[in-house]
Amino acid sequence: MPRGSIGGWLESLFVGDDARLSGDAWVADEAEVYGNARVRDDARIADCAQVFGHARVAGSSFVSGRARVFDRACVLDLAEVSGDAVISGFAWICEGAEVHDRARVSDYVRVFGRGVVDDDARVFGSARVSDEARVSGLSRLGGTARVTGSALIGGTAEITRADHVLLVEPVGDGAATLALYRTKGGGTMVSMDRRVRNSLHEFAEEVPPRSRAAINALWNEMTSTWTEDRPYRDRFDRDDDSSW
Repeated sequence: MPRGSIGGWLESLFVGDDARLSGDAWVADEAEVYGNARVRDDARIADCAQVFGHARVAGSSFVSGRARVFDRACVLDLAEVSGDAVISGFAWICEGAEVHDRARVSDYVRVFGRGVVDDDARVFGSARVSDEARVSGLSRLGGTARVTGSALIGGTAEITRADHVLLVEPVGDGAATLALYRTKGGGTMVSMDRRVRNSLHEFAEEVPPRSRAAINALWNEMTSTWTEDRPYRDRFDRDDDSSW
């Protein structure tokens, strides 16, 4: 059966139920498209990937590996989903965004503008990841949180509110995005230049002197709202400020 056919078997894979292929859509290998799923344009489904439910894959997007896209999730506009990634709910992965490894994206999440979610990260609620930002490691990003720019959220991040993360850019001569965020158990973590620092102490030695006062003020203002949902407050302006 040629590319773009509707229903049936195509290149040794199953396209069944009320699923539809249209345009130059291509489903290959042992991939499956079923239920009321739609695959159109130049989208490709390969390897052992599954697209089902009312999911949509379109616009030269690529779903591969053992990835699953289901419910009413959409993968659009050059997006890529691979590995053991799972896209569900009403989530949209679009505009060149990528979801890899064992990552999970669900609910009303939007990952777009070349944003990346990988490793064992979970993104849920109405969270947004965009503009080349990356959520990785064991991170949990949910609620109304937004991660943009070149920010990296990694480690054991636990961000369930918009005020659990502070993004500052540009920082330094390289115009990097600084991300300060809440971690599992109510701790804090910092990343900049696509590298996660394990503590504020480690990061303090790298901040340009002219940026420290402004970042300090913003950080204290933000963490002051965490009192109810964190067991302690790791102050950015430590009592011992010799490293500053």
